[in-house]
Amino acid sequence: MPLNLDAADRRILAGSAAVLAPLLAAAALLAPVQESESPRVSSYSYDSNGAAAAYTLLPQLGYGVQRWVRPPAELPTDAWHYTLVLAEPVAGAGKPDRAALQRFLHRGGRILGTGAAAGPMLTEADFEPAVSWLGWTHFPVAAAGPLAAVAPQITMQPEATWATQPAGELALYGTAGHAVVVIQPAGGGELEWWAGPTPLLNAGLREPGNLELLLHALGPPGKRQILWDEYYHGERPGLWLYMAATPLRFGLWPLGLLLVSVLWTFSRRSGPIHVPPSPSRLSVLEFVDTLGGVYQRAHDPAIAVEVAYQRLRALLLRRLGLGAGASAEAADLDHHLPEAAARCFPDVPGLAATLRRCQEAQYAHLSDPQALALVQQMHELTRHLRLETPTS
Repeated sequence: MPLNLDAADRRILAGSAAVLAPLLAAAALLAPVQESESPRVSSYSYDSNGAAAAYTLLPQLGYGVQRWVRPPAELPTDAWHYTLVLAEPVAGAGKPDRAALQRFLHRGGRILGTGAAAGPMLTEADFEPAVSWLGWTHFPVAAAGPLAAVAPQITMQPEATWATQPAGELALYGTAGHAVVVIQPAGGGELEWWAGPTPLLNAGLREPGNLELLLHALGPPGKRQILWDEYYHGERPGLWLYMAATPLRFGLWPLGLLLVSVLWTFSRRSGPIHVPPSPSRLSVLEFVDTLGGVYQRAHDPAIAVEVAYQRLRALLLRRLGLGAGASAEAADLDHHLPEAAARCFPDVPGLAATLRRCQEAQYAHLSDPQALALVQQMHELTRHLRLETPTS
């Protein structure tokens, strides 16, 4: 069914389209190029850059694993029973989140963080950009121990390196002055940082030494519950929180503008119906029309003259201070009214004579033109003598 739009509705829709079109064009031009694989190291992803293989393998090896989608402030207080995996977080952490992560560590928790974004979230150590390595690189073990026997080297694409310094940390893998796997005590807990997420990726997990490194970081099976973070990958407990972490929020602006335009256009044509107010039955023009019809049906012009005279007489009595009821008490008041009015208004010549003619015309046989002329004279006297009080 076609819409019947008036000119105002068409202008509104045209204006909305003029604003909406540039927004959509800008969103299309500025949107990042979609890659064939998701850049997020998510436990849901089976892409080569995902971590679904490690997440599904750990329960088969006896580990208790669950995804963590709550903010750090809600991490368990009995932290010594848990290990948190921060695999390449993509959403930044504010000061309250960093403080909550530190509390988790000091309560005995363990955190495995990977990538350049995770380092500043967890420690105040110095990090340097990994400009020397452009792809997957083999890194030898840097500390003697049980891990060195089962994983003498690992494969990793580092994003940054830990600038080693005497702060109690232990560099497990790396080169001289550039550690890529570091363990640092934190209160009652422990932080393990990797320069990149390669060892736990679907494509990197099969590289020699990488699975052994992951299992070493998580500890023996059954000792701790593994919390695999997805909160910093954009998975939030609420719809609006999730949308705020995705580019979808930019698409809400043009959609909201379109919705407002449609509602505005529809409401202007389909709003509540108000019945227009009925004209007053005491309207002046209606009264005049009714009174004229009465005179016309009576066929007596003297009636109109009498009505006009009685009104003029009442106004004159009020001006002279005699009151409207004085005519009923004094029989000769009408006889002396013309002379009294002439004395009160000496600047109006012929006033007494005009009033006499009006008195006599009430009882005479007049033609329509004669009656009309007398009524007009009385109306003119009322206006000239200013007998009526002006209405506001």
